[in-house]
Amino acid sequence: MKCAANEYEPAQFVLRSDEKLDGVSVELSDLTSEGKAARISSSLMQWNFVGYVPVARNTTESECGAHKDIPKGELLRVAPFDCPDPLLEDSLIALQPGASQPVWVTVFVPKGTPAGTYRGGSR
Repeated sequence: MKCAANEYEPAQFVLRSDEKLDGVSVELSDLTSEGKAARISSSLMQWNFVGYVPVARNTTESECGAHKDIPKGELLRVAPFDCPDPLLEDSLIALQPGASQPVWVTVFVPKGTPAGTYRGGSR
C-alpha cells in the first residue's frame, strides 16, 4: 500500500484455510522503516473482519424506475450469493474450510513521518 503522511489508507487481505479454525483473530505489528529509524505504531491501525450480506434475488429495473428485468449480462453477479460488505466489530471469528474471510485494515500515517518503505513484523 502507498500512503502520504497525515493520511488514512485502507487495505484488505484475505484469510483462508483448508480446515475449520475457531477463535481466529488478527494482530497488527508496528511498521518500521527499512533503516529502522522511523516507526508507525500499531496503535494507529484498525482492523475489522468483513461480513457478508445474503442476496436472495437481483434488483429489477422496475425497482429502479424502469419496467423490465436487468439483462443477466449486465449483472455483476446472479443471485443468490453472499455479498461482502459490513465491517464487523467481532474480534474473534470461526474460519470455515475453503471459505475466504476478508480483513479490512486502515492505517494512519502521522504528519512528519519520513518517506520510505515500512514493513511489519511476523511471528
